[in-house]
Amino acid sequence: KPDEGAWPGNMAFYVQVDDLDGYAAKGKASGGKMLVEKMDVPGVGQISLFEDTDQRVLGMFKPA
Repeated sequence: KPDEGAWPGNMAFYVQVDDLDGYAAKGKASGGKMLVEKMDVPGVGQISLFEDTDQRVLGMFKPA
């Protein structure tokens, strides 16, 4: 099922950032939570998924 497992079932869009850890810290300080901590995508870069206080999901992408 699409809504099972580690990835959230709702749609996410991704924004390119230069510092995943920095933006994750800002998001957590604002009351949000990380759904998927920083992970490597070989040959591409790194991604993470964040949920804000209204349960909107945002993907963050740092290119390699």
